[in-house]
Amino acid sequence: MKIVKRFLVSLMATAVSASSLSVIPSVSAASGKYKTYSYYFDVPANTYVKTCNANTSYNPNNVEFVRKGKEKFVNSADLGGTFNVSNIGVTDSLKRTYIEYSNASPTNKEGNLGYVTLKTTSTIPSFIVTLVKNDRGNTLVTSTVKVNRVLMGDVNLDGIVDVKDVELLNKACMGTASLNKSQLRAADVDGNNQFDSTDSLNILKYVQGIKDSVCD
Repeated sequence: MKIVKRFLVSLMATAVSASSLSVIPSVSAASGKYKTYSYYFDVPANTYVKTCNANTSYNPNNVEFVRKGKEKFVNSADLGGTFNVSNIGVTDSLKRTYIEYSNASPTNKEGNLGYVTLKTTSTIPSFIVTLVKNDRGNTLVTSTVKVNRVLMGDVNLDGIVDVKDVELLNKACMGTASLNKSQLRAADVDGNNQFDSTDSLNILKYVQGIKDSVCD
Protein backbone atom coordinates (compact mmCIF):
# COMPACT_ATOMS: atom_id res chain seq x y z
CA MET A 1 0.00 0.00 0.00
CA LYS A 2 2.86 2.38 0.86
CA ILE A 3 4.50 1.64 -2.48
CA VAL A 4 1.28 2.43 -4.36
CA LYS A 5 0.81 5.68 -2.44
CA ARG A 6 4.41 6.72 -3.08
CA PHE A 7 3.93 5.99 -6.80
CA LEU A 8 0.78 8.12 -6.93
CA VAL A 9 2.49 11.00 -5.14
CA SER A 10 5.36 10.72 -7.59
CA LEU A 11 3.01 10.93 -10.56
CA MET A 12 1.14 13.93 -9.13
CA ALA A 13 4.34 15.78 -8.25
CA THR A 14 5.78 15.11 -11.70
CA ALA A 15 2.60 16.44 -13.29
CA VAL A 16 2.80 19.64 -11.25
CA SER A 17 6.45 20.06 -12.14
CA ALA A 18 5.63 19.67 -15.83
CA SER A 19 2.88 22.23 -15.45
CA SER A 20 5.28 24.69 -13.88
CA LEU A 21 7.55 24.40 -16.88
CA SER A 22 4.96 24.44 -19.66
CA VAL A 23 2.14 26.65 -18.41
CA ILE A 24 4.02 29.58 -16.91
CA PRO A 25 7.45 29.90 -18.54
CA SER A 26 7.29 33.71 -18.25
CA VAL A 27 6.30 33.83 -14.56
CA SER A 28 9.18 33.60 -12.12
CA ALA A 29 7.78 35.00 -8.87
CA ALA A 30 4.44 35.07 -7.13
CA SER A 31 1.84 37.42 -8.62
CA GLY A 32 -0.76 36.77 -5.90
CA LYS A 33 -2.21 39.62 -3.87
CA TYR A 34 -1.05 38.57 -0.40
CA LYS A 35 2.18 37.44 1.20
CA THR A 36 1.36 34.90 3.88
CA TYR A 37 3.39 34.37 7.04
CA SER A 38 3.17 31.80 9.82
CA TYR A 39 4.49 32.67 13.27
CA TYR A 40 5.77 29.70 15.26
CA PHE A 41 6.14 30.08 19.03
CA ASP A 42 9.15 27.87 19.85
CA VAL A 43 10.88 27.14 23.16
CA PRO A 44 14.21 25.47 24.01
CA ALA A 45 14.60 22.43 26.23
CA ASN A 46 14.40 22.55 30.03
CA THR A 47 12.23 25.68 30.24
CA TYR A 48 8.94 24.06 31.35
CA VAL A 49 6.83 26.86 29.87
CA LYS A 50 3.41 26.87 31.53
CA THR A 51 2.08 30.25 30.36
CA CYS A 52 2.84 32.48 27.40
CA ASN A 53 1.09 35.64 26.23
CA ALA A 54 1.83 37.53 23.02
CA ASN A 55 0.12 39.96 20.66
CA THR A 56 0.40 41.93 17.45
CA SER A 57 -1.40 44.99 16.10
CA TYR A 58 -2.21 45.71 12.46
CA ASN A 59 -4.49 47.49 10.02
CA PRO A 60 -7.32 45.04 9.12
CA ASN A 61 -7.56 46.67 5.69
CA ASN A 62 -4.08 45.32 4.90
CA VAL A 63 -3.74 42.23 7.09
CA GLU A 64 -6.06 39.25 7.57
CA PHE A 65 -6.03 36.36 10.03
CA VAL A 66 -5.82 32.98 8.25
CA ARG A 67 -5.62 30.28 10.92
CA LYS A 68 -4.02 29.03 14.11
CA GLY A 69 -2.75 25.55 14.83
CA LYS A 70 -0.59 23.14 16.79
CA GLU A 71 2.46 21.84 14.94
CA LYS A 72 2.74 18.07 14.67
CA PHE A 73 5.45 17.83 12.05
CA VAL A 74 8.39 15.49 12.11
CA ASN A 75 11.44 17.07 13.76
CA SER A 76 9.19 19.18 15.98
CA ALA A 77 7.58 18.36 19.31
CA ASP A 78 4.07 19.56 20.09
CA LEU A 79 4.42 20.48 23.76
CA GLY A 80 0.72 20.03 24.50
CA GLY A 81 -1.36 22.55 26.40
CA THR A 82 -3.92 24.91 24.90
CA PHE A 83 -3.09 27.56 22.32
CA ASN A 84 -5.86 30.16 22.17
CA VAL A 85 -6.05 33.05 19.71
CA SER A 86 -8.35 36.08 19.92
CA ASN A 87 -8.79 38.66 17.17
CA ILE A 88 -10.13 41.93 18.55
CA GLY A 89 -11.06 45.01 16.54
CA VAL A 90 -9.94 48.17 18.37
CA THR A 91 -10.90 50.71 15.70
CA ASP A 92 -11.69 50.56 11.98
CA SER A 93 -7.99 50.85 11.25
CA LEU A 94 -6.56 48.85 14.17
CA LYS A 95 -6.93 45.21 15.09
CA ARG A 96 -5.06 43.06 17.61
CA THR A 97 -4.41 39.34 17.68
CA TYR A 98 -3.76 37.94 21.16
CA ILE A 99 -2.04 34.64 21.92
CA GLU A 100 -2.65 32.84 25.22
CA TYR A 101 -0.86 29.55 25.83
CA SER A 102 -1.33 27.48 28.97
CA ASN A 103 -0.17 24.01 29.98
CA ALA A 104 -1.04 22.32 33.26
CA SER A 105 1.76 19.76 32.78
CA PRO A 106 4.67 21.42 30.95
CA THR A 107 7.62 19.24 29.91
CA ASN A 108 11.35 19.77 29.59
CA LYS A 109 11.31 19.14 25.83
CA GLU A 110 12.25 21.57 23.10
CA GLY A 111 9.29 22.23 20.85
CA ASN A 112 6.42 24.36 19.63
CA LEU A 113 3.57 25.96 21.59
CA GLY A 114 1.51 26.67 18.48
CA TYR A 115 1.41 28.89 15.41
CA VAL A 116 -0.60 31.69 13.83
CA THR A 117 -0.89 32.46 10.13
CA LEU A 118 -1.57 35.96 8.77
CA LYS A 119 -1.66 37.29 5.22
CA THR A 120 -0.71 40.85 4.30
CA THR A 121 -0.60 43.26 1.37
CA SER A 122 1.75 45.70 3.07
CA THR A 123 3.72 45.82 6.32
CA ILE A 124 4.66 42.48 7.86
CA PRO A 125 3.21 42.26 11.41
CA SER A 126 5.46 41.31 14.31
CA PHE A 127 4.39 39.49 17.46
CA ILE A 128 5.55 40.75 20.86
CA VAL A 129 5.83 38.18 23.65
CA THR A 130 4.61 39.91 26.82
CA LEU A 131 4.65 37.15 29.47
CA VAL A 132 6.31 33.77 30.00
CA LYS A 133 6.02 31.68 33.19
CA ASN A 134 7.31 28.23 34.08
CA ASP A 135 5.75 25.40 36.08
CA ARG A 136 6.93 26.94 39.37
CA GLY A 137 5.19 30.22 38.62
CA ASN A 138 8.46 32.02 37.99
CA THR A 139 8.44 34.75 35.35
CA LEU A 140 10.97 34.00 32.60
CA VAL A 141 12.53 36.46 30.18
CA THR A 142 10.22 36.91 27.19
CA SER A 143 13.01 35.87 24.81
CA THR A 144 12.58 32.33 26.19
CA VAL A 145 9.80 31.98 23.62
CA LYS A 146 11.16 32.67 20.15
CA VAL A 147 8.72 33.74 17.45
CA ASN A 148 9.97 32.25 14.19
CA ARG A 149 8.33 33.82 11.14
CA VAL A 150 8.07 31.76 7.96
CA LEU A 151 7.06 33.00 4.50
CA MET A 152 4.60 30.34 3.42
CA GLY A 153 5.37 28.72 0.08
CA ASP A 154 9.04 29.77 0.22
CA VAL A 155 10.27 26.19 0.39
CA ASN A 156 13.88 26.96 -0.55
CA LEU A 157 13.98 29.87 1.95
CA ASP A 158 15.33 32.44 -0.50
CA GLY A 159 12.73 35.07 0.43
CA ILE A 160 10.68 34.67 -2.77
CA VAL A 161 7.80 32.35 -3.64
CA ASP A 162 8.35 31.14 -7.19
CA VAL A 163 8.56 28.08 -9.44
CA LYS A 164 11.82 27.01 -7.78
CA ASP A 165 9.84 26.35 -4.61
CA VAL A 166 7.39 24.17 -6.55
CA GLU A 167 10.24 22.20 -8.08
CA LEU A 168 11.96 21.62 -4.71
CA LEU A 169 8.71 20.54 -3.09
CA ASN A 170 8.04 18.11 -5.94
CA LYS A 171 11.45 16.55 -5.38
CA ALA A 172 10.71 16.24 -1.65
CA CYS A 173 7.37 14.56 -2.46
CA MET A 174 9.21 12.04 -4.63
CA GLY A 175 11.88 11.43 -1.98
CA THR A 176 14.77 12.87 -3.99
CA ALA A 177 15.23 15.92 -1.72
CA SER A 178 14.98 16.45 2.02
CA LEU A 179 13.56 19.49 3.84
CA ASN A 180 14.69 20.97 7.15
CA LYS A 181 12.21 22.18 9.80
CA SER A 182 11.83 25.69 8.39
CA GLN A 183 11.32 24.29 4.90
CA LEU A 184 8.72 21.82 6.16
CA ARG A 185 6.83 24.69 7.73
CA ALA A 186 6.95 26.78 4.56
CA ALA A 187 5.82 23.80 2.46
CA ASP A 188 2.71 22.98 4.50
CA VAL A 189 0.54 25.71 2.97
CA ASP A 190 -2.76 23.92 3.59
CA GLY A 191 -1.99 23.47 7.29
CA ASN A 192 -2.55 19.72 7.60
CA ASN A 193 0.87 19.00 9.15
CA GLN A 194 2.31 17.26 6.10
CA PHE A 195 3.61 18.20 2.69
CA ASP A 196 2.38 16.70 -0.57
CA SER A 197 1.47 17.51 -4.16
CA THR A 198 -1.61 19.45 -2.99
CA ASP A 199 0.69 21.98 -1.33
CA SER A 200 2.81 22.07 -4.47
CA LEU A 201 -0.25 22.78 -6.62
CA ASN A 202 -1.41 25.54 -4.28
CA ILE A 203 1.99 27.24 -4.50
CA LEU A 204 1.94 26.92 -8.28
CA LYS A 205 -1.53 28.49 -8.51
CA TYR A 206 -0.31 31.35 -6.33
CA VAL A 207 2.72 31.92 -8.54
CA GLN A 208 0.44 31.96 -11.57
CA GLY A 209 -1.89 34.48 -9.94
CA ILE A 210 -4.84 32.06 -9.85
CA LYS A 211 -4.87 32.28 -6.03
CA ASP A 212 -4.40 35.62 -4.23
CA SER A 213 -2.86 33.86 -1.22
CA VAL A 214 -0.75 30.73 -0.98
CA CYS A 215 -2.82 29.67 2.06
CA ASP A 216 -6.61 29.43 1.87
